[in-house]
Amino acid sequence: MTDFIYEIDLKLFFLVNHGMKSPFLDWFMPMYTKYDIYKKILLTIFIAFALWWGRKKVLWEIATAATSVIFCDIICSQILKKGIARIRPCHVLDSVHVIDGCSSSFSMPSNHAANTFSAITVICLLYPKATFFLLPAGLVLAISRVYMGAHYPSDVLAGMMIGMVCGGTALYLKGFFEKRWRASKIEGKSNKKNIDKE
Repeated sequence: MTDFIYEIDLKLFFLVNHGMKSPFLDWFMPMYTKYDIYKKILLTIFIAFALWWGRKKVLWEIATAATSVIFCDIICSQILKKGIARIRPCHVLDSVHVIDGCSSSFSMPSNHAANTFSAITVICLLYPKATFFLLPAGLVLAISRVYMGAHYPSDVLAGMMIGMVCGGTALYLKGFFEKRWRASKIEGKSNKKNIDKE
């Protein structure tokens, strides 16, 4: 079963890494990831939707997304990558189309995919209409990691799933603490009124 999954992983890898190869993508893919264009897209759309709907808590929402990304990055780079210790395809496979060098860090999961989909999950759950813009941007980022020879498709898929869990968890905790804060605020006002009456 493991060999069968690995064979599919390899076929998908070469389908993207070799099958999609073109001078335009050789230029576009590294530019998209290396110069953080996808991050600028995420932030621009986030702020645009927040301003459009007049959300007053946009700074808290940005902080939630940022916190989610930070913790997701730590979990992937410091725990999962070192624990799984999967070597990148550009180090072990022959005839890999490598763009922008091959990192010495481990491959599984993809931090780019995890961090990106962590932020995307937060934004899209807050602003569902942003999904139409952000999901394609995130998928292009995910494909670029395979196209550049840096990751297997399964690395990217794992990163996407971990990112979604991180984003969903961050929003859940945000809602939990907001409820606790409101409850304590109401309780404080109630106690103050009781003291005033006495």
